[in-house]
Amino acid sequence: MRQIILKIIETGGAKIYAVFLGILTITVTARWLGVEGRGIYATVMTWVMIFVELSNLSLGSALMYHATKHRDDGWLGRTLGNLLVFTVITTLVSWLIVALLYLAGNRWGFANLIGPIPLWPLVVGFLILPFAIWEHYTQALFNIEDNLRRFNLYQIVGSTSNSVLIVLLVIVIEVGVIGALISALVWYSIVAVGGVRDLWSLARERVSKTGKAVTTNYHELKVVLKDGFKAHFNILGSMMLLNIDIVMVNAYLGFEQTGIYQLAVQASQLMLIISYAGMTVLQGEATRVGVYGVWSYQKKILALTFGGMLIACITAALTAGWWIVLLAGEAFTPSVIIFQLLMFSILEHTVTNMLSVQWIARGLLWQLSALSLSKGILNIVLNIILIPKYGLLGAVWATLGVAVYSTMINIVVFIYFEVDVRRHFAKQEKPA
Repeated sequence: MRQIILKIIETGGAKIYAVFLGILTITVTARWLGVEGRGIYATVMTWVMIFVELSNLSLGSALMYHATKHRDDGWLGRTLGNLLVFTVITTLVSWLIVALLYLAGNRWGFANLIGPIPLWPLVVGFLILPFAIWEHYTQALFNIEDNLRRFNLYQIVGSTSNSVLIVLLVIVIEVGVIGALISALVWYSIVAVGGVRDLWSLARERVSKTGKAVTTNYHELKVVLKDGFKAHFNILGSMMLLNIDIVMVNAYLGFEQTGIYQLAVQASQLMLIISYAGMTVLQGEATRVGVYGVWSYQKKILALTFGGMLIACITAALTAGWWIVLLAGEAFTPSVIIFQLLMFSILEHTVTNMLSVQWIARGLLWQLSALSLSKGILNIVLNIILIPKYGLLGAVWATLGVAVYSTMINIVVFIYFEVDVRRHFAKQEKPA
C-alpha cells in the first residue's frame, strides 16, 4: 500500500507541477489573446483532442488488459513497432478527413462542421495530432513496464517548455493564437519523442544481439485492435462528455462564449489530476497483482482521493470569485459561476476514474463502453435542448444531469465489485 501511495504522489506531483504551469497558460491565453482569441485556441485544441480520442482506438487500455495475461522478452519491441505503424496511418487518415471537412465548409458550399476556424491555427493545431496520440501509448507502455517515473519526467520537461514558449511567443513576440498552439506542439512532441527513444532502448535490452529491437507483428496488432475497439466506445462516450459540449457551445454561441465556457471547464478539469494519477498507478498495479488483489488498495485510495477532492472542490469553489478574475481578467467573470457548478461533476468524475481500473482489468470493455456511450448521448441530447434556451448555463445543467446519472451507476457497480471480490476470496478459503 505504501509503495502504491508513493507512486501516486510521484505521478500526482508531476501533474500538479503541470497544473501550476497550466494556470500560467490560462492567464496568458485569456489576458493576451482576449475572449475571442481564447475561443479560437480552445476550439482548435478541442477538435484536435476529439481526433486524438477517435484515432487512438483505446489501444492503451487494451494493452493494459493484455499485459495482465502474457508478456515475453520481445513483447515490448513488437508492441512498439505495431503502435508506430498504426499512429502513422491514423494520423494521415485524420489529416485527410480534417482537410476535406475544411474544404467542404469553406470552399465547396457544404455545412461547415468544424466551424469558422482560421486556416493557419487549424493547420498548426493538427500538427499536434500524432504526438498527442503517442502520448497515450507512451503512458500505457511506461506504466506496464513499471517506469512511470520516466513518463512523469517528460511531462515536467514538456510542460515547462510550453510555459516558457507561450510567454515568449504570445507576450514577447506577439504571435497570438499560433504562438500558443506552437507551444502546445512542443510540449506533446517532447513527451512523444522522448518516450519512443527510451522505450526503443528498453526493447533493445530485452532481445538478443541478433534480434531486432523493434518489429511488427500484425497478428498481435489485430488482436489488440479488436479489444481496443471494444473499449473505444468508452472513449467516445468520454469525448461526448468532455469535448462535444465545447464544440456545441461554439456552434450555438460563437467564439467569445466558447472562450468563457472553456476556461471554466479547463480550470475544473485541472482538479482531476490526483484521480488520474491514482487511476494510472492502479492500472499498472492491476497488471502485477491481478484484478482481485488490487481491489483492497483501490478502495482505500478511492476513499482518500474522494476526501481530498471534496475539500479541494469546496475550497476552489468558494475562492473562485477572486482567483479566476485575477488570472484571466474581468472579461472572464462569467466563468466563475460555471466553474463553481462544475465542481459537482468533478467529484463524480473522480469516482468514475478510479472505478474504471476494475472495468478494464476485468475485460468488461463492451459493458464499460456501453455505459460511457449512454452518458455521452445523454449529454448531447441535453445540450441540444438546454443551450439554445439557457446559453452557457444550459451546457452546465447538461453536465450536471449526466453526473447524477453516472453517480447512480457508480453506486451499483461499486457494490457489484465488492460482492464479487468477497465471493472470490471466500471460494479460495474453502477447504478442497
